[in-house]
Formats: sequence, structure tokens, C-alpha cells
Amino acid sequence: KDFDRDVHVIDGIIPDPSWPVYRAVDFGFHNPTAVLWIAVDYDDTWYVFDELYVTETTTETIAAQVKMKTGEKTRIIDTYGDPSAAQLIADYHRLGFYITPARRETGSSSEGWVESGINAISERLKRSHNTGKPRLFIDAKCVNLIREMESYAWEDKKNDRNDARTPKKDNDHAADGLRYFAVSYSGKIMEKTQ
Repeated sequence: KDFDRDVHVIDGIIPDPSWPVYRAVDFGFHNPTAVLWIAVDYDDTWYVFDELYVTETTTETIAAQVKMKTGEKTRIIDTYGDPSAAQLIADYHRLGFYITPARRETGSSSEGWVESGINAISERLKRSHNTGKPRLFIDAKCVNLIREMESYAWEDKKNDRNDARTPKKDNDHAADGLRYFAVSYSGKIMEKTQ
């Protein structure tokens, strides 16, 4: 509910070459494989500036497409992916597409790692009291991530128990990739070099 296309979507994001770039991936085959490219500026604002979103595509083809989209000049700091997909991570590693399993730690003992990631993204979507701007922007060409952010919803609780909230598992592949980044990113603010 914190996502607003008019606030968070920017057309034509071109990251400064000095900003670190990360990738995030959610694996699929019949369901989409989603890969995001995320740049982080000196104020620790995230810019999702590109995506790959494909179905029924081999790991070899995806690895080649990721390498082509990344280019040789972009230095990737890390790529975070679903930690439950150890075999896929190993398969991509053999193809030169290196993926670090996302961290499963949570922000607090009362929330699971899924909710922790969703909460981290929600915080970045809120406008700062100091600047009036959020700390997460998405390029307009990332149509699949934008669509998923607009439709992301929680499952209805079946009773009044204090069970952890669970998101609906529909159209969430790029959003899951962003969540893997959110739980894994160290949050270190870069020093501007002189």
C-alpha cells in the first residue's frame, strides 16, 4: 500500500557510474524468472533501473541475457537470490552468473524473514521527513516489478490467531527478488571519493 506509481516511478534512470550496482533474482521456469538491477546512491537511495522477466527459459539462456544486459563495464557488487534454490545457484555459478543466497535473518523475533523483507521495502517507499522523497525508485521500463508492486497483497487470516502474515503468492516474482535484496543488503552508506 506504500507504493505509488506517481512517486516511485521515474522514466530513464541512468545510475552514476560510481554508484555500486547489485542484482536480485527470483528463480522460475513455468513461473517467471525475474532479475533486477539495483543501483545505490551516496544517500543510500535504491534505484531499480532494469529488469529481466522471462518464462520457460533455460539457465544457459538466462545467464547469457543477464551478462548481456549487465555489460562489461558494470561492476556488480553482489547478486542475491532465493536461498532455497541451492541447485539453481550452483548451476548459474557454473555459467558465470554468481548468486549469493539471500539472508534469512529477520528484523525482529516477532516477524518472519518474508515479512522482514516486505517491511524493509515499505520503509524505503515512505517519504523522508527531511527530504520529502522516498529512498526507493523504479525505472518506468521495469513494467513487471511495477505491476507486481501495485498488486502485492496479504493473504486473509483464517482466524484471529497471531500467526505471521503471509503475502499472496500470485504475480510476486520481481517483488520477491526485491525482497531478497532488501534482507541481504548491508546498508553501508558509501563514502564519496575526492
